[in-house]
Amino acid sequence: FVSKLKPKALIGLGKSVIQGKFDFEECDRLAKMTVEEVIFEIPVNLLPDGLTESHMSFAFTSPPVVLKANEDWMGEILEAKDTDLPQKGDQLAFVGSVGASFMTKEQFEQVVETAVAALRNAARAGAEPPTLKMRFKRGLNIDFVKRFRQ
Repeated sequence: FVSKLKPKALIGLGKSVIQGKFDFEECDRLAKMTVEEVIFEIPVNLLPDGLTESHMSFAFTSPPVVLKANEDWMGEILEAKDTDLPQKGDQLAFVGSVGASFMTKEQFEQVVETAVAALRNAARAGAEPPTLKMRFKRGLNIDFVKRFRQ
């Protein structure tokens, strides 16, 4: 958490610590604002039947959130491509170039199917397989008050 803070925020927290206090609420606010982007690239040859729930499942809230990911399948992806991997709790932002914030399960399946088909059609023989890019937002889900005031 601390390594991701900007100097101004770090100085503000340091001042309260020097005064003998710790601003739990400010830490909660800063943690919620600290978001990183995860770019997950899936070689289309590892999606013979599309992206199924056996690969990765989502809670289709707004935005969709990763519930679980198949570790064996993720291992296959890492062997084929150096990419970031999504984790439980990551929020889906884009599938290819399509915004995913308000996607339903049906829309997600349709967008993935269309994107994978287009990538396969554009693939050149003998070339490295094209990849489906998915972008996620990963926030720091730390409740400082709950965790440290017990």
